[in-house]
Parts: sequence; structure tokens; C-alpha cells
Amino acid sequence: MSTILIAGILTAVFAAAGTYKQIRRTSLDRTATKIASTDIENVRKLIFTDVSVGTTQLSAAEYPDLSKLPTSVPATRTVAYYVPPSCNLACGNQDAKNVSVVVNWTEKGLARQITLETIIYKYGVIKK
Repeated sequence: MSTILIAGILTAVFAAAGTYKQIRRTSLDRTATKIASTDIENVRKLIFTDVSVGTTQLSAAEYPDLSKLPTSVPATRTVAYYVPPSCNLACGNQDAKNVSVVVNWTEKGLARQITLETIIYKYGVIKK
């Protein structure tokens, strides 16, 4: 009888530990997604000409949630002129920019990454 009781207790403990690990991972994913989506929304609020082409490192001063990620590797925003998939670099559109925000972190030796992308257009939202 005591063996069954001990087995039941151990099962409950290990199940709870697995649940905690999954909740923590989900929480970190949510934090990284929040950082990336906030940055994309901040870029969308800018005037098109103020969005510089190139790569920028996001700072913890601007995004305090970066400090919530364990062993955070710098988060970056990359802006490039939009090149349609059926095109080569020669036909890139100067009126549209591709914005990509990447948030990286390492947890227990495993690299994790969230990437969000959007396209901004010089004249605002494209309506079909």
C-alpha cells in the first residue's frame, strides 16, 4: 500500500514540475513576443522617412522587459527596402520597408528566438 502511495506522490510531483517548466517557457515566449510587437507598433507610429534602413539593437532602457529574459542576447530590429518574393534585389520597392524584430534568449543552454515581421508603406495602409 505504501509503495502505491509513494508512486502516486512522485507522479504528482513530477507532473507539477513539468507543468511549471511549460508555464515558464510560455511566459518567456509571451514576454519576448510583447517586446517584439511593442517595437513594431512603435515603428508603425513613425513617419515613413524616419524609419532608417539598417539594424538597430533594442535597449533595456527602452524595453525593460528584456531584463526578464534569462541570459538575453541583444534583441534587434532590421529594416530593409521591401523586395517581393518573385523579385531580385534590383526591383526592390523604395516605397515599402520590411521591418523584422528578433528577440533572442538562452534558457538552460537552449537558444530560443521570437521573430515578428511587418511591411510598412510610404502612403500608409494598402487597400485592395
